[in-house]
Amino acid sequence: MLTFTPLNRDYRRVYEDLYHQCDEKTADTSFINLWAWQEKYDFEWSFADGLCWLRHPWKGDYAYYPPIGNWRRQDWPVLIRKHFPTGGNMVKIPETLALLLKNDLDGEIEISEDRANWEYIYDVGRLISLSGPEYSTKRKLANRFCRDYNYNYKSISQEDIIRIEEFQQHWLTVETREEKSEQSLRRENRAIRRLLQNWNLFEPELIGGFLEADNQIIAYTIGERVDKDMIMIHFEKALTVYKGAYQAVNRIFLENLGEPCKYVNREQDLGLTGLRKAKSEYHPVWFVKKYNLKILN
Repeated sequence: MLTFTPLNRDYRRVYEDLYHQCDEKTADTSFINLWAWQEKYDFEWSFADGLCWLRHPWKGDYAYYPPIGNWRRQDWPVLIRKHFPTGGNMVKIPETLALLLKNDLDGEIEISEDRANWEYIYDVGRLISLSGPEYSTKRKLANRFCRDYNYNYKSISQEDIIRIEEFQQHWLTVETREEKSEQSLRRENRAIRRLLQNWNLFEPELIGGFLEADNQIIAYTIGERVDKDMIMIHFEKALTVYKGAYQAVNRIFLENLGEPCKYVNREQDLGLTGLRKAKSEYHPVWFVKKYNLKILN
């Protein structure tokens, strides 16, 4: 039987070693992302069978995240029957693992597509150049920003944290709520502050940058370098009164990564119409497709 304890930093490196063995790495299950959202989800983990098992409370029970580790070395029928003898639910399962489980546990699980949580993967070079007719609108907005505003870009360091926290609070008061609820934005704000207030604990993997104009911060990006080929963007905010600020910070952040990177994961659209439109307009090169699994009794 699995024994769970609250997620903590003590076993971060053990977890990350297993994370890097996954065939598909999701933003949901990066340690930095889990830790940022810990106050909302109350994640727990258990290290067993050469894997890390993750769960959080859900509808009076638990929702289990994809087990983290080398998926191809496991005897899934044995593990699932051992740890879920009365059934259960797994959420946000990447396609590679979902197909393995479907093949090994046909008739013992039900699988449903979770389109709202598909993660968008982009070519970094294309998002920097914004060349071609498909990027015409984004390119014009980014270029307009650079032409119209006397701006400065800086990578985030510990000395900038207080100012970015102040900007984040300002952003909450002045920006429209779009499709996100007040409760959702407050929870996101807590996750952002949790990362900012512990920035030095997660360097150099935790990365970010911000734009200044008119003697104030007007946009920022917080991301994570996963490996030499991939970064993930966890949070990005801009003041829309500065036309093209979102397009500019997206582009300028990638231009200033330092170490080159091939791909950027800009996470899911959560099923929000406006967010899906915005992410689609940047033309992802592929998706990390995800599924929900119900383990039958």
